[in-house]
Amino acid sequence: MQRHRRKAQIGHSSKILFDGWIENPEGSPDRVVIGNNTIIRGNIFVFPHGGRISIGDWCFVGQNSYIWSSSNIEIGNRCLISHDVNIHDTNGHSINANIRHEQYKEIVYRGHPHDAPDIVASPIKIEDDAWIGFGATLLKGVHIGRGAIVASRSVVTEDVEAWTIVAGNPARLVRRIDPVDPAG
Repeated sequence: MQRHRRKAQIGHSSKILFDGWIENPEGSPDRVVIGNNTIIRGNIFVFPHGGRISIGDWCFVGQNSYIWSSSNIEIGNRCLISHDVNIHDTNGHSINANIRHEQYKEIVYRGHPHDAPDIVASPIKIEDDAWIGFGATLLKGVHIGRGAIVASRSVVTEDVEAWTIVAGNPARLVRRIDPVDPAG
């Protein structure tokens, strides 16, 4: 846990378990903020050229999940991110093959570049009480509404309404569910 304290702001009683990891090459702890009572077993990564990840209170990020940001990823309170989930707010590489190859060489020889002039990124927001099922993928620019459930192995390319279940590739509405008051 101590290895992560200089890379992130970590709330009271939160834990980065043995299989969890925070990568923040730029080093500013305010770029990764984890709320209270949250458990991280996945990989949290902010690119050196930009990115911010905030995870609320009482959240869980499962084993082998990857949350990578070049823009901004905001995860609310009481969210469950199952194992093997991918959440990426960026394409990660240029669509130009020559630029992509040069970027790859830079990563190999010097680490991730501190600039990314033609990489497309767009923020992701996951509201309170959402559940992202195992193996799901959330792509750049999506908004997951409060209490929404993304079924296992789904690929989310568009916004998901609050209190709904989506499934498939691409994810589509399966059904609506009753809203729940977290107070009881």
